[in-house]
Amino acid sequence: MSERDSRLLRELAKMIEDEIATNQLLCEDHLTGLLNRKGFEFRASHILQMCRSQNYEASLIYFDLDNFKQINDLHGHQAGDNALLQFSQLLSSTFRDSDLIGRIGGDEFVVLMVNQNDTDQSVILQRLSSTVATYNESIPSDIDLLYSFGITTTKSLSDYDLQQLYTLADEALYSNKRNGQQLNMAININSQPS
Repeated sequence: MSERDSRLLRELAKMIEDEIATNQLLCEDHLTGLLNRKGFEFRASHILQMCRSQNYEASLIYFDLDNFKQINDLHGHQAGDNALLQFSQLLSSTFRDSDLIGRIGGDEFVVLMVNQNDTDQSVILQRLSSTVATYNESIPSDIDLLYSFGITTTKSLSDYDLQQLYTLADEALYSNKRNGQQLNMAININSQPS
């Protein structure tokens, strides 16, 4: 291989490395380090495709910080940013490394889990509740992290997509809020194979 060819290969490798780094930045939420909506949806679509082909169940949990606006209004945007950062860290420390976690809106977070039964989900959500409660004991009560969530779990994997999961988990979240519940509300997708 000539020196010219070697230089060309090095330049090409550098271009590819730069493109990968740029794509990583475009898929990452700059505040929390979690995936942003674009990054989450890109990876989730691949995971859901794998779930369909392997006949795995998938669960989507939709989280919303209940008092985010109040924290921002009373204590400023720095306190609001800190609340988002703390909640993202609590999510990351609670869920498995294989679970996909993203911040998809201002104070909205999602987690996609594969092959978790209802008991496992309850244990994980209880662990998150305990972790958040412990964190809240260490801060002033007017900046406590308060959250609601909705969860949906696929039971038949032939006819669903990420938007459907978003919708169902979001409906469960708002149903939980209307009922004043902080507990798991599962909605199942019972599609028949096509």
